[in-house]
Amino acid sequence: MGLELKRPQPMKYVNITDEAVVLTLKYAKHYGPLRCIRERAHGLLLSNRGFTLEQIAEILEIKYQTVSQWIDDWEDYGIRALYKKHGGGRSCIYDESEVQRIKELVAEEPRRLSYVKSKIEDETGKSSSKLTLANIVKKLGLVYKRLRKSCKHKRDEEHFQRCKTALKDAQEPPVSA
Repeated sequence: MGLELKRPQPMKYVNITDEAVVLTLKYAKHYGPLRCIRERAHGLLLSNRGFTLEQIAEILEIKYQTVSQWIDDWEDYGIRALYKKHGGGRSCIYDESEVQRIKELVAEEPRRLSYVKSKIEDETGKSSSKLTLANIVKKLGLVYKRLRKSCKHKRDEEHFQRCKTALKDAQEPPVSA
């Protein structure tokens, strides 16, 4: 009838004796630039006040394993533990020298990303999508523009000129008498 089995948890906590560090954590809790920094600082302060991992997890609505990891990170890195190590997502498959080569290739052929893709695949042996290259080019601050194909040769020139004239007439303001 609703009997809840709870996993035994290790007694893990943070013991901060330096008042300057406590003040820094309080400041980070209230004014940290990122939500994750504010949340971690809050969790560490609660741990310092004697709350258990489970209580902190319940207050912050996260898993107690996450709080445990924060405490481990605090012991290893100190105040730097407030910042995430990695923002998420897959890391880039190309290293810095390969990214610089991509930059050079895009400078040579800014309208042909498929050319850049084939050249970099030949040189590195690494395969990627055009979207991956487009994202790299965007991060480099370059502009990649694909060549747009014209349909000018397919249009009826007579009809086009009539429509162009009609459009020009419609845009001119009426002459008042």
